Amino acid sequence: MAVDPVEPEEPVVVGDELDELHESIFGPTYLGPGKRYERLVALIFATLGERVVRHDVGEAGPGKRTKHQIDVWIERDGAEQLVIVECKHWAEEVGKEALDKLVGVSTQLGAASALIVTTVGFTKGARDVAFDEKIGLILVTRFRDPEDWKGMVKELRGRGTIRYTEIDNLSFRAADRDELEELEEEDREFGPLLGEERFLDGEGVPQESIGELIDSIPQATDLGRHARSLSLEPGRFFELPSGRRLRVRALEWDEVVAQFNTEHRIGPPSPAQVLVREVDPKTGEETGQRAIFDHQLRRLSIDDDGNVRSI
Repeated sequence: MAVDPVEPEEPVVVGDELDELHESIFGPTYLGPGKRYERLVALIFATLGERVVRHDVGEAGPGKRTKHQIDVWIERDGAEQLVIVECKHWAEEVGKEALDKLVGVSTQLGAASALIVTTVGFTKGARDVAFDEKIGLILVTRFRDPEDWKGMVKELRGRGTIRYTEIDNLSFRAADRDELEELEEEDREFGPLLGEERFLDGEGVPQESIGELIDSIPQATDLGRHARSLSLEPGRFFELPSGRRLRVRALEWDEVVAQFNTEHRIGPPSPAQVLVREVDPKTGEETGQRAIFDHQLRRLSIDDDGNVRSI
């Protein structure tokens, strides 16, 4: 088994683009790069679906007196399961000593699981501990466009043809021409039919609507304008604006079949800001990468007690 060199007491802490992202979200702060990284990680876990997320929690395990400072504290299943997260915003790989310490803290707190998050990676010794103790290894780095899109879908594109039908010149044919000649002016020019109007039977009871009658016959499929008509049952009347009822023999209309080409592009609603990857402790391979977007981070904040809240 590989043995890592002893890590220094205070490893180098990185100040980089993640600090700039933190400032753009939270504004200027006196916090150091390490704390700023922890706060971003807390937001990220909330965007990934964790409902109870807290930053910088000091707690002792059940029946213990010693408190441990936890960078990100996650509660699942109504606080029945505790997940602790250690954050290392370092310019070097996280080594075995950091994993050993996390295992001890996790055991004392009775945590269901533990994760360690960093920016660079993990040594072979650290991965061995993670494999043995089932510690999750996560990389959280600033997203770089376009190279970090490799292996992920950035945009969906689609082309298609949409065919549609319109009803034009809708009118009806009266059963008696003499009745048409007797119509008053307001009944002759009462405006276009909309399709919602209903015919009446001889007793004045509403029957089928114009739209229902049109929908009852198959639509034309060929492109162009098609003259259509539909004979009505005897004894169908249409009520005119004056209140007079006109006997109707048939409906007539033009059915216009047209089409147009369309192209759709569906991309991210805001810029990708952070790349999250899991590290396989056995092989060191990076898997399960996910992009965290600007709008996801900006709808969250951290209150004075360290709780991640929706804005």
